Amino acid sequence: MIADKIKNKSARVIPVVLGGFENVLPKMMVSLTGVDLGKGFEDKEFAKLLTLIHGYKINPSKPVKNPRETIAKIMNISQENIEVDDEINFQNIFIEGIISEKVTSPRNDGTRGSALYNIPFQLNYSPKHRWSEYFLHYWNNPPRFTTMHRSNIASISRDIIWLKGTTLEEVKDYHKDTLLLAIAEANKSFRSELLKAKKEKQVEEQREKDFRERVTKAVDDIIF
Repeated sequence: MIADKIKNKSARVIPVVLGGFENVLPKMMVSLTGVDLGKGFEDKEFAKLLTLIHGYKINPSKPVKNPRETIAKIMNISQENIEVDDEINFQNIFIEGIISEKVTSPRNDGTRGSALYNIPFQLNYSPKHRWSEYFLHYWNNPPRFTTMHRSNIASISRDIIWLKGTTLEEVKDYHKDTLLLAIAEANKSFRSELLKAKKEKQVEEQREKDFRERVTKAVDDIIF
C-alpha cells in the first residue's frame, strides 16, 4: 500500500529515522527525502521535518560579500586602503540637448520682453547641490562672455538647466558657449573640492592613527 502511494505520489511519505539512514530504509524509500531525529528536536533535522510536512520552501540567502574584502585579500592589503568615494564615482556633467517639447511659448502681447521664452537643457544626470552652486556662480560670473550675456537667467531643476527669458537664436549665437564654459568650470571646481576633502580626510585619519599608536605605547609603559 505504501509502495503504491510512493509510486503514484498520492500521499507524501517522509521517512523518519533515529541515528542514520544506512541499512534502515526499505528500497522503495531510498529515493525519498527523509530526516534523522537522532540528535533530538533542537537539531536542524527537526526543522527540516517541519518544512517537509508544511510544504515550505527554503531559499537560503546568499551572503553579500564586500568587494573590498576580495580585493584586499587578493592584493594582500588592508580594506582600509581601498576607498570608493564621490571623487572616484563623479562623472562630468554635460548637456545632452534641448528638450523641445518643454520650451515655453512667448506671450507676444507687445509688452517688453514678451517675445522671450524659457528653454530647458537636459543634463546627463541630476547634479548635487554643490555642483549646481558652482554652475550658477560661473554662469553669473563667466571667465569669458559676450555683450549679449545676461546673468541670473539660469536655474537648475533636478537634471534640467533652464534659461529663462531668452530665445533659441540667442542660445545658438551667444548662450551656448557660455553654458559649456560654466559647466566645464563647475565640473573642474566640484572635482577639486572632492579631492581636497579626500586629502583632508586622509590627514585626519592619519593623525588619529598616530595618536592611537602613541596611546597604546604609553599605556604599555605604565605598569601597575
